[in-house]
Amino acid sequence: MNDTNSPARTANVAPDVTRKLARFVVETRPENIPDTVRHEARRALLNWLGCAIGGARHPAVDAALAALAQFSGAPDASVLGRSERLDILHAALMNGISSHVLDFDDTQHPTLIHPSGPVIPAALALAEKERLPGEALIHSIVLGIDIACRVGRAVFPAHYRAGWHITGTAGVFGAAAAAGALLRLSEQQMTWALGLAATQASGLREMFGTMSKSLHPGRAAQNGLAAAFLARAGFTSSERGIEAPAGFAHVLSSEQDFSQALDDLGKRFELMTNTYKPYACGLVIHPVIDGCLALRAQHRRRRTASKASSASSTRPRSPSSRARPARRNTPTAWCAIPPSSRCATRSRPRSCRTCARRRPSCASSSPTGACSRRRSPTRPAAWSAP
Repeated sequence: MNDTNSPARTANVAPDVTRKLARFVVETRPENIPDTVRHEARRALLNWLGCAIGGARHPAVDAALAALAQFSGAPDASVLGRSERLDILHAALMNGISSHVLDFDDTQHPTLIHPSGPVIPAALALAEKERLPGEALIHSIVLGIDIACRVGRAVFPAHYRAGWHITGTAGVFGAAAAAGALLRLSEQQMTWALGLAATQASGLREMFGTMSKSLHPGRAAQNGLAAAFLARAGFTSSERGIEAPAGFAHVLSSEQDFSQALDDLGKRFELMTNTYKPYACGLVIHPVIDGCLALRAQHRRRRTASKASSASSTRPRSPSSRARPARRNTPTAWCAIPPSSRCATRSRPRSCRTCARRRPSCASSSPTGACSRRRSPTRPAAWSAP
């Protein structure tokens, strides 16, 4: 059956996705971005900083630094939560690893991308080196996350089902866009940068559960940053790196919908669908955790209500019928108060530490004065009857 006119086929018609996305990044100005979106970018930055600092001392970061710090260039950028400073490419790599290693970083629900992990390390390292203002950093984060998630939407879910870790594969486009925005690339240079990002897209879901999973956003940040610098220097690439028949979308996914990458460009910002985790694990597990917590709370409420009902239905007892205190568990088998210390001169008798009963009461049941509620096969000499 010929299905060339089906919706699935028409959705695969590839417009100039790479160039249109590049033009959007180059032409968008800070005043074009709504305040609500900029506010969400600040939230994303704050959340990412906490994740990166929290994971800074993880063994994965220790191992990565031990292996690669020796190859670093000028110490222009910080490794958050640590004393080391590295060149911006290696700093982007390390901060990308540390921000994702606990799996606590943000997630865009429609694509399952962790958008801040690849984008912010690249933008932050470059902004620190160039001493750029905070508003420029926020602007680049908005654009970078928008590009990463739009590219991800174009290939999700088939791309993810095939085994690609979309945070690494789509995240590299966002890192290149954010860095390109800070470097003020031209439209042509930005098109090359996105093409260079396309040819470096990587990350396999097989790595989940190992240190290599956190390498994906780190390497995406590093590669995207490098792509922007290469493009600025005139290093060329395909101008259709995303949509070409042998490009990113067709090679790494069996299904494509490029309208998802271009619809409402500049009007709908992907940051507004970003989410922040209450639990340090994959987003797909969160409903199970919420369900377990809800069951526990429900069980506690029922127990509390049951206890309250039992208390209200029980008749008050006279003082003589009150339950005796629970027995104390002490290593001594004999009454802790010697018979000679019976308090005949005191208004209140002392308590036996073993059975928690008043001393005359417990001693009266034994001619020796020993506590009759707990006996030992051998009676200590110090406790013999007087």
